[in-house]
Amino acid sequence: MRLIMESTAQNKELTLSDIAQLITTTRTDLEAKIISSADETRTDLEAKIISSADETKRGLEAKIISSADETKRGLEAKIDETKKFLEAKIETSVHELATMNQNQFLELGKKINNVENGVEEIKLDIRKLKTDTKEVEANINKKVDKVDHNTLTYRVEKLEKHFAQ
Repeated sequence: MRLIMESTAQNKELTLSDIAQLITTTRTDLEAKIISSADETRTDLEAKIISSADETKRGLEAKIISSADETKRGLEAKIDETKKFLEAKIETSVHELATMNQNQFLELGKKINNVENGVEEIKLDIRKLKTDTKEVEANINKKVDKVDHNTLTYRVEKLEKHFAQ
């Protein structure tokens, strides 16, 4: 069977073997083009995947760095806030403690003054007691002297009566 094909340049007659040859050649060319196209597509896809992965990696790294920086700033702010709060609390506590100590020292000073005044009063009382004791002693001595004088007078009178008889 013969086929006749027309061409703009000239008419050609083709045989089945020519067509088979043409199909084989075309098939080989198409397979080569498909393989080449597949290789190109695979290469393009690999490049796009690598590019997309790199871009995603850079984006994630940027987000991680940004998030880390934001977290760091937040923590630093919290730390500063806590530090200021604790410093203020310490300062207040120190002030309160100083006030308490001062008040206790003032109270202690008053108590010491009271004790000193009490000691002075006791010293005055002791001096008064010594004076009173000396007066009592003097009075006792006077009374003893009187008793001795009276006793002696009585005895002398008795002796005089006894010898006068």
